[in-house]
Amino acid sequence: MNIPRQATRSIVLSLLPCAAFLAGCGSPSYQRVPFAAVDQPIPAGRGRVVVLRSDQLAGSSRPIYVRSGGREIGRLASNDYLSWLVAPGKKVIDVVFDRPLIDGADLEGIGAVEVEEGGTTYVEVVLQDAPELSAEKSRVGLPIVVPLSDSEGARRVAAAQAAPVDTDR
Repeated sequence: MNIPRQATRSIVLSLLPCAAFLAGCGSPSYQRVPFAAVDQPIPAGRGRVVVLRSDQLAGSSRPIYVRSGGREIGRLASNDYLSWLVAPGKKVIDVVFDRPLIDGADLEGIGAVEVEEGGTTYVEVVLQDAPELSAEKSRVGLPIVVPLSDSEGARRVAAAQAAPVDTDR
């Protein structure tokens, strides 16, 4: 069977987005610090931080890296979460969206949260989408740290997957 060159080219070009998506799917979540299960009591003098990644389609094939207190907390794929214990007080959460090189440099977002002793602070990382923008296309994919209420955070965690702990890297 002899397929015309133009048809072959069209087929290959139509498969490229699928291949690119599947290549990005090899970025699983992990957590570098000890995991704090959300269904367990919080020790005295500590609070819990939970960072969820939204389940949005935009950017879903690329990871988001989470840092806080000068250390890497972990990497998140879509609809996954990290959970760890901290001393109470104000905490800065630094998130970096690992954009494809074709789109430019990685994008970084920063959020500050107040963690109470014995409490859980929930935040969600959402990537800025194009319709919300004016003319600044370079900001598409900017990770935004959004606080969640306790009830919404607990609901979202129940529907999400905890990132596996991997402290060996």
